Amino acid sequence: DLMPTIFNDPYLNTEFFKFAIFLISAETLHFTREAQRCNVSQPALPRTIQKLQAELGGSFFLREHGQIYFTELGKTI
Repeated sequence: DLMPTIFNDPYLNTEFFKFAIFLISAETLHFTREAQRCNVSQPALPRTIQKLQAELGGSFFLREHGQIYFTELGKTI
């Protein structure tokens, strides 16, 4: 698994990092597991996604009854 290697790269572009976090989270829709996989803290992962959502003007995910779903914007991205 290359994820820990990628996320420890000091030259990683911040914008790329945000999109990579989104793509990895979208893969399984399980933020805690993906934070561990990316070697970032669990609070940092949703915070990074929130920053990207603010930049793009909408939410990517919807939480209902303990499940995470894509919004229309999340599906588009």
